[in-house]
Amino acid sequence: MGIANLFSSGVAPEPSLADVLSVNDSSTALMVGLIRKYSNQDTLTRFSQAVEQAKANRRKPGKKPQVTPTFKVTRRLSADTIAELVEAYRRGTSTLELQKRYHLGKGTVLKLLADQGVPMRQQQHLTESQIDKAVEQYQAGDSLATVAKQVGSTATTVRRVLNERGVAMRPSGGGRRRRTGR
Repeated sequence: MGIANLFSSGVAPEPSLADVLSVNDSSTALMVGLIRKYSNQDTLTRFSQAVEQAKANRRKPGKKPQVTPTFKVTRRLSADTIAELVEAYRRGTSTLELQKRYHLGKGTVLKLLADQGVPMRQQQHLTESQIDKAVEQYQAGDSLATVAKQVGSTATTVRRVLNERGVAMRPSGGGRRRRTGR
């Protein structure tokens, strides 16, 4: 029930102008301005609806507030953590291992290293024995991802060396594709 409805329904006696203006301090002008502003029924209705909407949108008990993710990596990682990452790379840890350890993407790891002025190592190539093992496992039916884990590399690298060796690649997505009856 809006304020104007209280007065018109008789629930509350309508104040006279003298009652409203009986305040004898500097707030009189403020009160008159507020009464003028909020005496429009449409404004009161919109205000009431906004209050009800705000109440409805309040967090429910037991629900955790959603945390907005921080995208800038220098805000997520402390300077000490970045220094550890750089030092680990300098000691020989692969970027793939750093990605897993710090839960970062490859581009983020590379950018952090570049921002710190770290020279990039040349990509390590698989040894002949690793390539032979990869060919054998892939032809035996293992996936690129499985073979990559076995030889300590990435699926992309394994795919590249298998192609260089002339190994026929299976379709991605696991196994044979079935024809549909269309």
